[in-house]
Amino acid sequence: MKTRSLYCVPALLFFLPFLLFPLVDCLGLSRFVWDGITQDKVFVGLGHYRALWLDPVMRSSLGHNALLILFSLLFQLSLAFLLALFVSKLSRGARLMKGALLTPLMLSPVACGLLWGDLLDPHLGPIQTGLRGLGILSRPQGWLSDPGWSLFWIFIAISWRHVGFHVLLMLAGLERIPRQTEEAARVDGAGRLGVTFHITLPLMGKTVALCGLLSVVGSLKYFDLVYAMTRGGPAHATELVATYAYKLAFDQSRMGYACAAFSVLFGLTFGAGVLYRLLRGRSG
Repeated sequence: MKTRSLYCVPALLFFLPFLLFPLVDCLGLSRFVWDGITQDKVFVGLGHYRALWLDPVMRSSLGHNALLILFSLLFQLSLAFLLALFVSKLSRGARLMKGALLTPLMLSPVACGLLWGDLLDPHLGPIQTGLRGLGILSRPQGWLSDPGWSLFWIFIAISWRHVGFHVLLMLAGLERIPRQTEEAARVDGAGRLGVTFHITLPLMGKTVALCGLLSVVGSLKYFDLVYAMTRGGPAHATELVATYAYKLAFDQSRMGYACAAFSVLFGLTFGAGVLYRLLRGRSG
C-alpha cells in the first residue's frame, strides 16, 4: 500500500503549490478589510468570522447547503441505488442505459444550468408547455423566480447531472458482491427485498459511504450550476455559501469578508473528508 502511494508523489509535488498558496493566502486575507484592488488593508483579526456568524444571508446559505446535502443523501443516492439494481439485472441494453445515465455528466455545470433554465422557462420551456397542454397547469409558473420552488428545481438539475455517476459507482460495488452469497440467501427463503436490504446493501457499505462523501462535498462547494440558473436568487432563496462569497468578492468588493466565507466553506469540506476517514477507519 505504501509503495502504491509513492506513485502519487510526483502529481502532489506539481499540484500542491497551486492548492496550498491560494488556501494560505485566502486564510491570511480573511483577517483584513480589503476591496481586492487597492493596497489599503485594515486588520480586523477574527472580526469577519464573528460577522459571518451573525450574517443572516450566510446562515440561510449554510441552511441551503445543508438541505442539498440532505436531499442528496436521502433521494439522489436512493435513486442511484435503485437504478444500479435495475441496470445490473438487464440482459440487453445495459451499455446503452449506462451511456444515457452518464450523458448529463459530459455537459459542463454551466451548460446544465442554462439548459434547465430554458427547460423551466414559464412561456417557452417544454416542461411547462407540456404540463399546460395536459391541463395540469392553467397558466405559466415562474418556478425559478418563486422562493418556494427555486431550490427544489436546483436540486432536480443537480441530481439529473450527477445521479448517473453514482449509478456507475454502485454498479462497480454490485459487481464485487459474490453471487453465491445472494443465491444462498434465496435458498434459505429470503425474498428480493430481504436480499437487497440484508445482503446487497450491507456488502456495498464502502461504495455507499464513498458516494455519500462525494455528495456531501459536492453539495457544500456547488457554485456554477446554481449561479447559471438563479444567481442565488430570488431574494437569496437559492443562495449557497459559494455563490454568496463570490458576490461578496466581485460584486461588493469585500474581498476580506469573502475570503472568510470561503475559509468557512473549506473548513466544512475538509471536516467532511476527515469524518469520512475516521468512520471508515472504525469500520475497518
